[in-house]
Amino acid sequence: MFADEDEDVKVKQRSLDLASKTLHDNQIQVQIGTLAPIDLAQAETEVATRKEQLITAQYTIDQLQDQLRKLITNETDPGLVPVRLNLVEPLREPGSQTLLPLDKAIQFALENGPAAVLARLAEETGGSALFPNGTRDLTRAFSRINEELRSQYSLAYRPTNARRDGTYRAIRIVPVHKGYTMPERILRARCAYPPGGKLAGKSRSAGPS
Repeated sequence: MFADEDEDVKVKQRSLDLASKTLHDNQIQVQIGTLAPIDLAQAETEVATRKEQLITAQYTIDQLQDQLRKLITNETDPGLVPVRLNLVEPLREPGSQTLLPLDKAIQFALENGPAAVLARLAEETGGSALFPNGTRDLTRAFSRINEELRSQYSLAYRPTNARRDGTYRAIRIVPVHKGYTMPERILRARCAYPPGGKLAGKSRSAGPS
């Protein structure tokens, strides 16, 4: 705890020091006439911005300190506890074994990004994930949802395994109608259910019923 926040404060402090040094060098150039006084404005603004970022980072640590003091003391006001907690662990640099090659890192990010995770969750529960990027995509998405709601139906069955041990039971729905061809119609359904819960699962077909 506090490791990341403490490191952030150190980074902000070094950034402020660098901005302050740049401002000092510019002030010297203004004094000797090699830099116009108006050019100091950008350096002064940079120093003010870095100071604000440092104060914000320090305030974040103070807030975390207060939250932790409330957990370990009986004082209603954590400011009455004159102890500063130091639970900082040094950040370890990643080794060569923990760093992925660029192509594998990109693949991992694509497979584990929010959109990919949401799409997998929707698939496992019998739904579909839509990611509209604009008004036109949003119109298509609503049309698709409307079509799927009109072609949604329910199936139920009684399993031969009567045990209710909490393990998930896999479900696979295979269409047997001769007129059901792929990919004109796409069947989606939940892939498993917990014993003791509802045995009926909702299924959707992207084509007409």
